[in-house]
Amino acid sequence: MKEPASSDVKPHHRPRLWAYRFSRKWPFLIWVAAVVLSYFLYSASVELAAFVGTVDAREIAVSPIEDALLISVNVQVNQTVTNGQALATMDSSLIDAEIAVSKALGTESTDSITERIMQLFSRYQGDIDNAGSQRNTELLAQAQATGELHAVKAERVRLQKLKDAGMLTDSTILTRLVTQEANLSEAVRMYPDSIAAVEKRIQEAMVGLTSLKKWLQIEDTETINTELVSERVKARTVAPAQQAALLNIRKEQYTLRAPSDGIVSHLYFPMPGSIITRGMPVASVLVATNRVMGFLPELYAKEVTNGMNAVILPRVLDAHGPIKATIAMVGSTIETLPSRIGGSSTASVTRGRRVYLTILEENTLVPGETVDIQITSLEDPWLRPLLQMERGAQIWYSRLTKR
Repeated sequence: MKEPASSDVKPHHRPRLWAYRFSRKWPFLIWVAAVVLSYFLYSASVELAAFVGTVDAREIAVSPIEDALLISVNVQVNQTVTNGQALATMDSSLIDAEIAVSKALGTESTDSITERIMQLFSRYQGDIDNAGSQRNTELLAQAQATGELHAVKAERVRLQKLKDAGMLTDSTILTRLVTQEANLSEAVRMYPDSIAAVEKRIQEAMVGLTSLKKWLQIEDTETINTELVSERVKARTVAPAQQAALLNIRKEQYTLRAPSDGIVSHLYFPMPGSIITRGMPVASVLVATNRVMGFLPELYAKEVTNGMNAVILPRVLDAHGPIKATIAMVGSTIETLPSRIGGSSTASVTRGRRVYLTILEENTLVPGETVDIQITSLEDPWLRPLLQMERGAQIWYSRLTKR
């Protein structure tokens, strides 16, 4: 067999190693280049380094507009509530009575109403007089029993000393005095409760009489008679429907409701049964706002102006991405860094200007949450992908280091 000539054999050339590796790994190099380009664009777009801020919030106190008894508390501290949700309920029995009277005014005649009111006046005044007379009797009896007890006790002590000295042969009187002293002690002990019950009856009658006078707008200096009551009843029956509507509006205020969506931050009376005076807070609701308050370091104090674009970056890595915002107001003076914004334990004092930002997007930020703020001039569509890429890298690195 004829061997081929050496000149007829074509040499076999192996591909260069660097070209082979480049052809296999060029997608990775493209990603590296994209990251470098993104970082360059992002760095060029940010005018200031990130500074710190907190989500602004308002704590709104919820209180009754009239004195009333707290009968129920419907929420707990740290509970999320919605606008209008019932937080607590006050006792509305008095206003319910006024509503019932107002309804009666629309159906009964003036003479009938006047007669019923005069009967109420008579009953309340009779209860006050009778209870007052009984109280005076009880007080007099208490004083007599107390004086008699002291006399019996003194005599019993004297006879006991004689008996102990052997000078009293008949102890019948001493035994009778001991029994009498025990009975008087029990009577004296019971008088305060009896007098308190009578005084409670007087107080209840006084409350009813005062409420009736207030409803009829009768002064204490005026004499109550049929003519006066009839005149005031006619004045109150001019517009019974409007009166009932106003009373229903007042009754609605006895249910304390959340002024807005938020979180219950305080319950000042967690248990029902307390008398709450007008204006005294029952609960407080922490309401989130669409504002963030930051503290711009003094180094950049003159670099930020109203209307500049910004992004809010939540510090929780698994939270949503950047949130668009705008500078609403820049403080006029240089101040010392507030501790609730700084959160640093270093001894150095940081100074700067307050910066208030308005959030422009829907978000789930928690009131008081600490966030990072970046001032930027780069508009969409570049800003959002670049910041999302940065936040994705932070999340990836955080998860990688936890393994």
